[in-house]
Amino acid sequence: MKRLLVLAALCSSAFACAQGIGSPVNLSFRLGYVYPLDDFTRDITGNMIGFGADYFLERSMFEGGETFLSLDWMGRGMNGDKGNMFPICLNQRWFIGGDYENGNRKYYHLGLGVAIVDVVTTKTVLGLRAGYGAELGPHVFAEFNFVWSEEASGARANSIGGYIGYRF
Repeated sequence: MKRLLVLAALCSSAFACAQGIGSPVNLSFRLGYVYPLDDFTRDITGNMIGFGADYFLERSMFEGGETFLSLDWMGRGMNGDKGNMFPICLNQRWFIGGDYENGNRKYYHLGLGVAIVDVVTTKTVLGLRAGYGAELGPHVFAEFNFVWSEEASGARANSIGGYIGYRF
């Protein structure tokens, strides 16, 4: 619990420091709750904390959206025990409504990459990521994400998560 409070304090101070940043620097962070969909994984990990970072590329791979690299950590704690998953994906985001000036666009995203699954043993497997999100202002956003992975020693990174984030 102490480590979770430290993580929350660090995120809060990062958000406070970012208030002076005028233009986006192509980076966002998010923190949330993750529920494992795979029974075997859930028996070992239980519900998890999720933390993610996105780096937005200067040029989009597809018209009408943004391309970004995402790195996520999903785990039950920061004590180093087994029960951690790290999806790393190249994603494309498409906007489906709202306007940029007011920071209230809605979007969905799809990503392909790998998932490092460290539940039983550490194994890197194919991973997919999909989600829906909404900007809640010029910098704050909320997302719901789905992660799928191949089996890694009986466990999978299959999960859903709800996040709140900040884009610099």
